[in-house]
Amino acid sequence: MNYPDNVKKLHPLQVSCQQQCLPGELVCQCITGLFRDNYGKCVTRAQCRGQTVPACPVNEDYFACGTRCEPTCRDPNPVSCQHYCVQGELICQCKVGFYRADNGTCVSDCRPGE
Repeated sequence: MNYPDNVKKLHPLQVSCQQQCLPGELVCQCITGLFRDNYGKCVTRAQCRGQTVPACPVNEDYFACGTRCEPTCRDPNPVSCQHYCVQGELICQCKVGFYRADNGTCVSDCRPGE
């Protein structure tokens, strides 16, 4: 299957990209720097006409469908949590390879006490 250049393929058996997050379903998300508009297309921030797109802090990316199991310094590989989407929220979460520290920032290298 051919995927649009601005959509990241998340699973080789995935047939189509979903506009909504559905519990237990695989979804496509826009690549870094693009945002899902009200029509389900991946667009630049400037193309988000009248839509609010959060400005994320350093080392975080915007997700229309984040995870309830964001890796943290205390639990870098959360496996005891259901990996369902956080539905109905525009959310900033740590970029891949970063962890949520106790002070709320996203860090690539956890230090004692973070």
